[in-house]
Amino acid sequence: MKAIGVFDSGVGGLTVAKELIKQLPSEDIVYFGDTARVPYGIKSKETVIRFSIENILFLLKQDVKLICVACNTVSSLALPAIKNYFKVPIIGVITPGVREAVYATKNRRIGVIGTTGTIKSRAYESEIRQLDPKALVTAVSCPLFVPFVEEGWTEGPVLEKVAWNYLQPLKDTKVDTVILGCTHYPVLKHVIKKIMGPHVTLIDSAKQVAIEVKKILAAEDLLNAKRTGKTKFFVSDNPEWFKSLMYSIKVETDFSSAHNLRGYKGKCESLHGHNWKVQVEIVRPEPGKVGMVMDFKEVKSKLNKILEKLDHKYLNSITYFKKVNPTSENIAKYLYDCLKKKIPSLYAVKVWESDNCSATYHE
Repeated sequence: MKAIGVFDSGVGGLTVAKELIKQLPSEDIVYFGDTARVPYGIKSKETVIRFSIENILFLLKQDVKLICVACNTVSSLALPAIKNYFKVPIIGVITPGVREAVYATKNRRIGVIGTTGTIKSRAYESEIRQLDPKALVTAVSCPLFVPFVEEGWTEGPVLEKVAWNYLQPLKDTKVDTVILGCTHYPVLKHVIKKIMGPHVTLIDSAKQVAIEVKKILAAEDLLNAKRTGKTKFFVSDNPEWFKSLMYSIKVETDFSSAHNLRGYKGKCESLHGHNWKVQVEIVRPEPGKVGMVMDFKEVKSKLNKILEKLDHKYLNSITYFKKVNPTSENIAKYLYDCLKKKIPSLYAVKVWESDNCSATYHE
């Protein structure tokens, strides 16, 4: 089954990925966050286009059927150019958000907040006026919001002071609808809502993007049949920090086996046994329909089927360990490689050979 590809400059696009998972639960999702090069909002148009092409090429290697650009800066600066390079359907986040805003406003005063690149492009203003030429648009650049989100500063007096400074022009023009023109900004929705007031509608384009994706896939007869979709997440830097933004579950079990280490000078070169403990960790941005990342029983069942090949065995006789020593490190990698095929959202495998000694493998 081909997946839906999603990319962003960092973690902001997770808001879109979560909505896709919610509305298209049968679809596989491959997400790429370019955390090594965030933020995109201060980069030149040429650089944003180059980064975008590189990101799309990476997603195409994952065999995706559609690409969702979950980055407003890319959608405003690069989308027209990158669409010409590829045959796969590529959709951005601007048009769906604009449609919703024009529909939602009652006084035809619409605010737009985004990165410096997005606001300078005037892409939102142009699309709004195509739908409603008489709409009054107030667009404000909020360049510090992305670093706040990336650093996990989603509340506090410093953030609120900055937000007041950014949002005052929108209050002055009495907008009744505000487009969150960056996929990082929904994370700060509670702060923005507090400042703008309950009468102002905040437009998060993620929901509209998911609807648009569904329409395109249906029209191309590419929607997956009823099944449980799988998710894969890639980042260009700092995966541990990225993982901290996810839901995580861990399952532990054990097995017993014997081994000896070739080329090792010490007690472990002789045949001996261990009662190994294994822990697997699975991460997802959102729990599934019933509120679970994955059923613990299902995880343990899949893990135990793999461990049956190792339990009460001489590990050195197993094909994989004829090439590498059956150390804790290599056992962790072996289990990770086997389990990843069955659980794409697998994050890490940890193996203990004793109460105080363990090794972990993750990618």
